[in-house]
Amino acid sequence: MLIGTARYDSLPALASVEDNLLSLAEVLTASEVWGLPGEHVAIVPDPVTSADMLDPVVRAADEATDTLVLYYAGHGLIDHVRGDLHLALMGSDSQRMYTAVPYGHIRDALLGSRAARRIVILDCCYSGRALGTMADPITAAVDEASTEGTYVLAATAENQKALAPAGEPHTAFTAELLRICQDGLDGRGPLLDLDTIYNHVRAVMRGKGRPLPQKRDRNTAGQLTLIRNRAYQPLSRPAPSQPPPPATSAQHRAGSSSLPSVRPKAGPSVSPAANAVALEREFHVAMVDLYKRAKKEAGYSATYFLKMVSERGGLASARQLLSATSVSDGFTALWERNRLDLSVEAVVLHSRFASLFTDDEREQARLRLKEYGYVPPDPPASEAAMKSQMVQERDFDASHHRGGSRAGQAKCSWHGKTCDEDVVASVLVRDQGGEVWHAVCQRALDALRAGRPGEATVQPDEL
Repeated sequence: MLIGTARYDSLPALASVEDNLLSLAEVLTASEVWGLPGEHVAIVPDPVTSADMLDPVVRAADEATDTLVLYYAGHGLIDHVRGDLHLALMGSDSQRMYTAVPYGHIRDALLGSRAARRIVILDCCYSGRALGTMADPITAAVDEASTEGTYVLAATAENQKALAPAGEPHTAFTAELLRICQDGLDGRGPLLDLDTIYNHVRAVMRGKGRPLPQKRDRNTAGQLTLIRNRAYQPLSRPAPSQPPPPATSAQHRAGSSSLPSVRPKAGPSVSPAANAVALEREFHVAMVDLYKRAKKEAGYSATYFLKMVSERGGLASARQLLSATSVSDGFTALWERNRLDLSVEAVVLHSRFASLFTDDEREQARLRLKEYGYVPPDPPASEAAMKSQMVQERDFDASHHRGGSRAGQAKCSWHGKTCDEDVVASVLVRDQGGEVWHAVCQRALDALRAGRPGEATVQPDEL
C-alpha cells in the first residue's frame, strides 16, 4: 500500500513524492527484487479526504494474510495539544489539525489485520512520533502495536523534519531505500532483512549529514526478509567434467521447418493460464506507464486514473473506461493536448494486447479515437505481415481452453461455428496479437503444420 500526497492547497508541494510512489511500485514488482504482482501493489496518490486514505488501508488490512507493507510520503503534522502525528491530505492545514489523518487510525487498521507481518514505512516530518517515546502519550498504544512481526521504520526522529532536496527526483530517505532495491548491497546474502536495510540507510544518511531514520520492532521482526539482493554473487561452481549431451533428433527437428513425422512430445512450458496472466500484468504495466508518459510528455497528471488502475488493475480499468457512455476527463485532457496516442484506447488497439479484449471493445476504442480525430498508426509492415505460427502441439486437453465456449466443448475453435469436425489436438498459436491456445480439427492442424494458417478465419470470441 503506497500512499503519497504531493500536491496541497495550502502546504508546500512535494513533487518528488509522486516519483517515490511510482518508483517503489516499479521495483517492488520487479522479479529480481520482490516480484509482487502488479495487482497486489495499491497506489493512493494525493488523497483528498480521510476516507480516500483510510479505505484502501482497511481493505488491504482485511485482504492481506502473509505480509502487509504500508508506505506514506508527504507532510507530517503534529497535534500540539496531544502530540500525535497526523498524515497530511491535499487540503490539510497545519492550523486545523482535523483536516489531516491521525496516524493512530492507520495503526488501528493494521492492528486488525490477520497478516503475519506488518511493515510501516513513514517518509514524513516528525515520523519518529509513530514509534513512541517515554515522554509521549502514545507510547502505550505503540507498545500494543509492537507485536511479533510488526516493524515501523520512520524517516526522521520525533521532532525533526524530513528532507526533500530540491532538484532530486526522490525524497532523501526514500531515495536510499530505492537505491538498495535497485542496486542491492555488496557482501550480503541473497536476501535482505529489515534490520540490514535500516542499518545501511542510517549509515548512508549519517555520512551525508541528513536526518537519521528511526525504527521500532519487537523480538525478531527486524530479521524479516523484505527483498532479494541484486548485488548478491553466488559462489562459482566448478565446470562440469563431462560436456553436455548432444541434441537429440527430436530437438533438431524442433528447430527445423520440415514437417515432423511424429508429433513431438511437449516438454516443460508455460501454461495457457500463465501466459494470459503474464500478458495481463504486461498490460497493467503499460497502463501505469501511460500515467508516467502523460505527466512527462504532456504535462498532465492523471491522478484519478492512477488510483483507478491501482485499485482495479489495468485490464479492469480499461474495460470500465471503454464501456462508459462518454469519454473520461483524462481522455478530454489528452485530446486538448493533441496526445491521444497516450490514451487507454490507443493502448487497447495495440496488437500485442488484442487477445485481452473482445472485438466489440476494440471497435469501441477505434470509433472513439476516430470521433476525436485520431487514427492509430498502421503496425509496422513486418508485424502486419506476420503469420500465425504454431508454437506447441499437444493432445487435446480442455483445461487449456477454460473460458472458451467451443474449445471447452471439444469443438474446433480455429474455424469457429462453421466447423463440425472432431477436435484432435490443442495447439498454442503465436501471431501479432500474442499467444493463444486453440482446439483444432485435423484440417486446421495440417494447415498449421504446413505453415498455411490463413486458409481459414480465426474466431477469437470462440477461443
